[in-house]
Parts: sequence; C-alpha cells; structure tokens
Amino acid sequence: MNGRVNDVILYGAGNQGKYAVDVVKNYGLNPVAFCDADEKKAGTIYCGLPVFTKDETRKQFGENLKLWVTPEPPLRDEIVEGLVAEKFAQKKDICNLSLKPTLGCFHLQSTVIVNESRLYQCCVWGDLRNYPPYTEVDNEDWESTITRYLENRNEIMAALAEGRPCACDGCPSLYEGYWGNGGGGSSKIHVLAISPSYPCQLSCKYCAVPGNAREIEKNREAVCQAKKLDIAQMMRVLEEKDVLDLKEPIQLSAGEITILSNKKEILDSLSKYPVQVFSNCVLYDAQISEMISRKDGSFLNVSVDAGTRETYREVKGLDAYDRVLSHIRRYAQEGAVIEIKYILMPENCDRENIDGFLAFCKEISPRALMISGDLNVDHTNLPAKIIDGVIYMARQAERYGIPYRIMPYFGDKNMERIQEELNVTGEIK
Repeated sequence: MNGRVNDVILYGAGNQGKYAVDVVKNYGLNPVAFCDADEKKAGTIYCGLPVFTKDETRKQFGENLKLWVTPEPPLRDEIVEGLVAEKFAQKKDICNLSLKPTLGCFHLQSTVIVNESRLYQCCVWGDLRNYPPYTEVDNEDWESTITRYLENRNEIMAALAEGRPCACDGCPSLYEGYWGNGGGGSSKIHVLAISPSYPCQLSCKYCAVPGNAREIEKNREAVCQAKKLDIAQMMRVLEEKDVLDLKEPIQLSAGEITILSNKKEILDSLSKYPVQVFSNCVLYDAQISEMISRKDGSFLNVSVDAGTRETYREVKGLDAYDRVLSHIRRYAQEGAVIEIKYILMPENCDRENIDGFLAFCKEISPRALMISGDLNVDHTNLPAKIIDGVIYMARQAERYGIPYRIMPYFGDKNMERIQEELNVTGEIK
C-alpha cells in the first residue's frame, strides 16, 4: 500500500462506516479513505474521508490494500467472501479479521442516555435482563459525573473483553465485535439522548413518562429534579473533555420542552448540534423552528395519533387537535424536517381517523411516517382491527407517496401477517 504502514481503507460508506472510523482509530490504525461498491458514492466526502470505487482505490493506493470492512456480520462475512473471490483483497489484509473479537455492544461503547438522576449506557431493561448500567448524576459537579461515567463504561468493556463478571452479563444485545484497545476503548460518544422527566400538558393513553399530565402528581419529585437538571453545564463538560463525536442528532425527549422556564438555556446549549426534538406541538416555538429548519440533520418528532378532533381529545386527554395541526403546518412552512408518528390503538384504528391523518400528512410532506403500536399492551393478543388499521394505513401511505416505516411493536405473528399482506420481507418501509 502506498502510504504509512498503519493506513487502512474503510470498505462500506454506509451507516456502520461512520462508527467504524472511531473504532479503527482506537486500534492505532489510520483511516485514509472509504471504498464502496455503489459507484454513485464515488467522489463524495463521507465522515471527512474521500469515497472511491474499487478501481479508483486500486489506482490511488496500490495493490497491497489494508481494508476494514464496516458492516456487521453476517453481511460482513458475505462482503469479505466476495472481495476475496474477485481478488480485490486477501483475508490477511482485512484488518478486522486478524483481530480477536470481544464481547460488547454499540450502546455500551458510545451511547449516553440522560434522565433527571442518572446517565445510562443503554436503554435495554425490563424482562430482558438485569437493570442497565448507570452513573449517578451530581448536578453540582458534572466534571466528576462525566469522569465516573467514562470510567464505569471502560471498566465494563474491559471486563467483557477479559471474561470477568460485570453489570452487562446476560444482556441479549452483547455480541462479539471489534471495540478497540482490547475492549477497554477510548471511544467517543456517538449518540446522546437527553430524556429527563420533564412535565407535559398531555395525558396520552399509552404514555408511561412520569411527567405526563395524568401521572405528574405521583412523580412530582422526579419532575422537579428534571427541571433543575443543568443540561448546559453537562454539555460544557462533555465539550471540554472532547468526548463528543456525534453521529446522530441529539435526542431531546421524555417531556415537553416548550413549557420549561429554562427552555432557552437548554436549546442554546444544543444549538451547535443537529437535534431531534420530540414535541407534542400544543405550543409553537420559534427557537425550535429555527433549530430544526436551519441545522442539517435536525428534525421534529411529533406523535399525532388521531385524524379527528374527538379522537385526539380521547387519546391525548386534551382538546388541542386543531392547534397541534396548525403548529405542525407552521413548522413545515418554515422549512422544518418532520417525522410524524401514529400509535394505533382501539380508539384510533378506524378508517375515518386514518384517512383524516393521512390527508394531513399529504399536506405537510413529512420525511417519514412512523406507524407504531402501544408498547404497554400484550402484543400477542391485539385486536384484529388494529392490525387491519396498520395494513390499511401502509397501503394508503404508499398510494399517496408518503414515506413510511412500520415499527416492530405489534408482536411477531402480527408482523408476519403485516408483511404477508403488504407482500414485503424484512424491514417494512
């Protein structure tokens, strides 16, 4: 290879590629370019690196290529076999085949989920395994909080790499991969979710957030703690420690940001980053509109869940349907990227509601429609009319040219029926 001995080409300029850059660096390797089979990507810049075709890669870097294949197994294995078969590379020159994989997971390595009292490494809990690892928040000392978080994360990763007992034992999200530096790693934070128990004006039937209008009195302490959380100071410390290398928009959720007294300070502290703002849109906010309209990668996430005023009031607990639609229209008119969600329940799965909702979607042209289910019910015993509603909504969305995705929250058997009815396999989009 023409270049330094530790130079490496990343094969695959897709979603996994942007995370692989950091992993490769953790192994002391130097990523110099991407190579991709999709020739349409050639000539572009991805994650700060040029993208070449295979022929261009040969010309630029010579015959003795060192590669890092970015997709995860089993796709990685298929790609490797193809590259070897066409004599583009030898297995000995594919770096992540010569390294020893260790147990770990993406979220443990590079995700932070913030609530009013803890920093979590992931959101996998409930019946799946023990409670996820976390670090207690000291709202007066974010320097210490972040330091302890990083130390806890690296200790768990090292324990997994060495086969020692740790907080993540038994988690179904663990898999053997290449995590850098023998599992201990110094990886930066790629995903940041800010989800304290902020208050909300709505009492959605499906919502389990402590700050919703139905539950807020029972969770007053958590809500008060959330409102005092110093997000601006947390962001300053993360920046000073140089541990942020965000690959996804910051998620701002778990309550309604527009009704907080310190809303401006929080939004100001996030203004340099792409942000995914979860809002019920009962209120319009000019600063949010500016953020999600002007910053590449930012978008608004709103769940409407009704196609009539009466159903909205029944499902959401507030007579605000007309206001909400008006505010979403305004965000759209001002250039905001919008992802809109519909959570199907017995109350809203009829055609009148679905047709009314989709007519609104046609009007605002969302980037995506997320068709979802209630996470708090038994998915093995859903009424047939809900699954009928999913299928009808998907067909109508396709008819109207509305991009959609069906979330996997309807149970395995129901998802099989949905896929069969829609004549699709794999992920439904």
